[in-house]
Amino acid sequence: MKYEKVGAVTLDLTKYGGQDLYCDGAVEDTLLSIVKDHTPEEYPQIIAAEKNWPVLYHLSELRENIIDWIRFPRDAKVLEIGAGCGAITGALSRKAKSVTCVELSKKRSLINAYRHRDAENITIRVGNFEDIEPTLENDYDLIFLIGVYEYAGSYIQGENPYTTFLNIIKRHKKTDGQIVIAIENRLGLKYFAGAREDHLGNYFSGIEDYPEGGPAKTFSRPALEKQFAACGFERAEFYYPYPDYKFMSTLYSDRRLPQEGELTTNLLNLDRERILLFNEKNAYDAILRDGLYPVYANSYLILLGGNSEVVYSKYSNDRAKEYAIRTDILEWGGERIVEKVPMQKEAAAQLQAICKAGEALRDRYEGSGLEVCPCRMEEASLRFPYLSGGTLEQALDAAIRQQDTARMKELLGRYYEFVSYRTDADVTDMDMIFSNILITENGRWQLIDYEWTEYRAIPVKEVIARALYVYLSGDPGRKISDEILREVLRTDPSDYDAEALKKQEEGFQKKIMGERIPLGGMNALIANPIWKLTGEMGAREAGKERMQAQIYYDRGKGFSEAESEIPKVKEASEDGSFLVTVPVAEDLRAIRFDPCRTSCVFTVEELRIGNVPVKKRTHNGHTLSKQSIIFYGEDPNLTIPLKKQSGELVLRYRITEIDPKIAAEVCG
Repeated sequence: MKYEKVGAVTLDLTKYGGQDLYCDGAVEDTLLSIVKDHTPEEYPQIIAAEKNWPVLYHLSELRENIIDWIRFPRDAKVLEIGAGCGAITGALSRKAKSVTCVELSKKRSLINAYRHRDAENITIRVGNFEDIEPTLENDYDLIFLIGVYEYAGSYIQGENPYTTFLNIIKRHKKTDGQIVIAIENRLGLKYFAGAREDHLGNYFSGIEDYPEGGPAKTFSRPALEKQFAACGFERAEFYYPYPDYKFMSTLYSDRRLPQEGELTTNLLNLDRERILLFNEKNAYDAILRDGLYPVYANSYLILLGGNSEVVYSKYSNDRAKEYAIRTDILEWGGERIVEKVPMQKEAAAQLQAICKAGEALRDRYEGSGLEVCPCRMEEASLRFPYLSGGTLEQALDAAIRQQDTARMKELLGRYYEFVSYRTDADVTDMDMIFSNILITENGRWQLIDYEWTEYRAIPVKEVIARALYVYLSGDPGRKISDEILREVLRTDPSDYDAEALKKQEEGFQKKIMGERIPLGGMNALIANPIWKLTGEMGAREAGKERMQAQIYYDRGKGFSEAESEIPKVKEASEDGSFLVTVPVAEDLRAIRFDPCRTSCVFTVEELRIGNVPVKKRTHNGHTLSKQSIIFYGEDPNLTIPLKKQSGELVLRYRITEIDPKIAAEVCG
């Protein structure tokens, strides 16, 4: 059949060769089963139950953040290249009149189709891009390359596949159309700090400009700008998704760069373990002071052709639906406004509540010197004036950094005056934290965020204690002395009970999140380790690293470091056995498992792909028994040849380190 229907979605198979040339193995079967049998509303609970990166990565609605902020023209015609399992396809279909997807894999296209089966405006064209491209139309308003541009070297022929690819794409957009590219920055700060390169899974390969090659290649901003200029693009508007484009929570731009203290979500190693070489928050603050953020941002989102009125966007949609909101800074002709929009229809009431809270707080603080930023309701949004300045949090950080006790006392003393103003009023902003107070360029204090307002009188100590907890727990380098607590905040240091406040804060966050688990919570559930340079990392370097396993993949070019990863090894039982599971795709020729980097006895208790035992295998050791092998040296390995198999490889084993002299004698 040349065409198939999944609900209202059309799969165009006219260019499909009949075999998927790219597959992530058994996880795609899991994803297909989920989207067939469950609604998108059930995905958050499934993601929390599965507790693994692939399910989170492919099914989380937070993936849509990277394009949700973009303003689409009326009746937009959209092309999405490399649609994968449909992480952003649904958002595109809600914003456009028609969406054409191009995807190499039929199984991934089926996952995409089933999860969006009610969308009547989606067509998925399955097959090799080079075969499909000549038949694509030339009048798309928007063309999306989300996590795709870096792979151009794998499927485009020529001396410079990236500019060749871009020139091909360019001819399919309208004259005033846009190309949207999301890609990692090979010089992203997280890679210097010890995060693994996203595509190869090893350390520092992007920073070193991929000396061993690989299926994907990312670029610095100057390199991207040269490529865009070579393709005739006079303007490339760079945005900076933070912490990266996969799970963006904040979008910055050259017109609104991050400010000191804002970049604190740096340890979301959801995909794999990492090391930690330095404090990224402190490093980013120094980079921001030196004006170098565009060089070291973790990811880029680029608009080629035209521009956008959006200069900044912050997502608060990692919450229960009734609180899911996006905050944008918009600019027209040099004038700016701040706009809040509901991310779900259930959140519309929250905007009304914010507007009401602003009016009540203005009445309370009238005459105090604290101004409450005004707002007005539009048809489907809430608008505020744009104010320039820095937050109270940033001012306190600067005072701590400069050891300016007098300035700290001045700032906190004034804060106390505002919090304690008219304490008899039946309205309190419980979220009167330091980051929600702006000190404008002319010295005026403005309350800029008052979403969590309660209509009751709350003791001053409670409001201050929460503000202190949020501030101090945000960075261990922040310190406020007992002297200042007593003198300025009129509170005894014993009133600040960090453990009690932590429990209160967890209760407050649970109310906001509802049944959802926030991304930080998923990070804890997936539990990839973070190895510090001292402590855990020191112990590991001193001896544990030699017991670290590694897996190599042969896709027809032999084994290499570029095609390897450190697997997540689980303790399978209390008696000392271990378990490794590996997705097997049809394109794999062989898998090599290196159990450690030292002489050992290696006992295989179970080895299968799916339910089929693996009988054929080779190794570079000495066979002791049907199950056990003794290895000598620092490179023990077990190789499993494959013949177009797919599924999940399961390896349960025991390992015992032995004296190299004994191993040498046994192995000859």
